[in-house]
Amino acid sequence: MKYTKITTIIFALVVGITLNAQDNTFNGTTDNNWDNASNWSTGKAPPSHIVQKITIAADCVVPATNSTDYNFAEGSTFQINSGITFTNNGIGTWTMNGTYDKDGIFVGNLALNGKIEPGSNSSTWVCGDPLIYDGQSYATVQIGGQCWMAENLNIGIMINGDSSQINNNIIEKYCYSNDAANCATYGGMYQWDEVMQYTLIESTQGVCPTGWHLPSRSEWTTLVDFLGGIGVNTGSKMAGNAALWVNDDLVNDPEFDASGLSGLPGGYRNKFGSFFDQGKWLTWWSSTETALSSDSGRILILYYMWKDAFDQYNFKEFGYNVRCLRD
Repeated sequence: MKYTKITTIIFALVVGITLNAQDNTFNGTTDNNWDNASNWSTGKAPPSHIVQKITIAADCVVPATNSTDYNFAEGSTFQINSGITFTNNGIGTWTMNGTYDKDGIFVGNLALNGKIEPGSNSSTWVCGDPLIYDGQSYATVQIGGQCWMAENLNIGIMINGDSSQINNNIIEKYCYSNDAANCATYGGMYQWDEVMQYTLIESTQGVCPTGWHLPSRSEWTTLVDFLGGIGVNTGSKMAGNAALWVNDDLVNDPEFDASGLSGLPGGYRNKFGSFFDQGKWLTWWSSTETALSSDSGRILILYYMWKDAFDQYNFKEFGYNVRCLRD
């Protein structure tokens, strides 16, 4: 399906109109008519002021004649330029989620589970391509039979370390020393319940993008085993960017960053709200509770003095980094 125009979907609002959320799938057009009801899954072309979610079918080239900006909260912008190609992530959807504020401004996020690139007609996202999520680009890497984010997740609103993350329909994150620049470098830190989005289901999507999930303990074990198992230099293979690590055994191993996972030593937030050991520790959550206590979750640790990786557990109130694994 080739589209020649996308500018007829306008996120705008006449103030004072009561909003009604509507999910609708745009199935494609050959006649450049986005207002034709037969092109929409509900049989109704959505008025611009009630659009909450639009899913554009995959494999669609959009050589827009004019640039179209979709402006979202916190200054992020998604721009469709002439020659832009939508490619999918294997799920087959591009999704825009959001609502409108009292002034008629579209407030939400853009969950793009694939890449956007000019001048290509490719319709297949493959592991190793960038993953766009909430306006940010994440490297990805294929390791054995698993496709991983090759960067720590950094999504949500920063809150101070002395506050707990709560179930309020807003993804919240900690940044080391309450400095947003640390999130930009090392990713956000999250408590276990926030990561899981308040479910106990292993391998749930949680805070990850659609088509991705939070790895279980057994999925972390699969990765570690593929890289040689516990007791060897698996931690060195999983770490990356030696300049950020304190110089010791982990970075001096000749197979440092051999996996491409590129783990960074972002430190951690303890259960009392203090931050520790940036440059020394990297801890990733799993989606697995411990069998010992419902207060704890399983974690995977890299430490600057050890070449190995360590499977441990700790209190859910701690703030640790997150990697997402493709479904």
